[in-house]
Amino acid sequence: GNRYRCVSINQSYLNVLGVTREQVIGKLHEEVIPEPHFPFLLKQFEQVILTSKPVRFELQFNLPTKQFFLDITITPIIDDAGVCTHLLGSAQDITDLKRADSATQRQLSFAKALNRISEIIIEEENPACIIQSTTDIVGEILGVDRCLIYDISIGTNQAIALSEWLNPNVHDIFPTKATYN
Repeated sequence: GNRYRCVSINQSYLNVLGVTREQVIGKLHEEVIPEPHFPFLLKQFEQVILTSKPVRFELQFNLPTKQFFLDITITPIIDDAGVCTHLLGSAQDITDLKRADSATQRQLSFAKALNRISEIIIEEENPACIIQSTTDIVGEILGVDRCLIYDISIGTNQAIALSEWLNPNVHDIFPTKATYN
């Protein structure tokens, strides 16, 4: 197969990867790019050479010291004869953007769950059904193994019922003793 050698790299990219210029310049890409990413990147290089068109993609790197996301563009450098002589790779660290997007998606999921609970409270008359439905929704949205919601009697200062949700994907979890619903 084709082998590609790094001929230039900027300081920002070195900083993101946590390597020195000497560890990259003149090295083959398979010596520089961490596994398991090299086979995927090799396919991207070959597509750019075959089509003479740039490709853009996101890639998550998990290094021993950190995890980060890059928005990568690989562009062919074409000579006067129409031959691709080099590949120009540019990468932008989008880790903060990905984390913000993930947090936004989580907040949106929580808001949707609260809307579902609100609808149940409005539509359902049976308190036990309201509590069980709420338990189910909260357990699912939090992604926990188990979710418990107690029905408390303010007058007697006692728990009068317990609603429980068990994660169906967790097979070694058992219902709490004295579950009332």
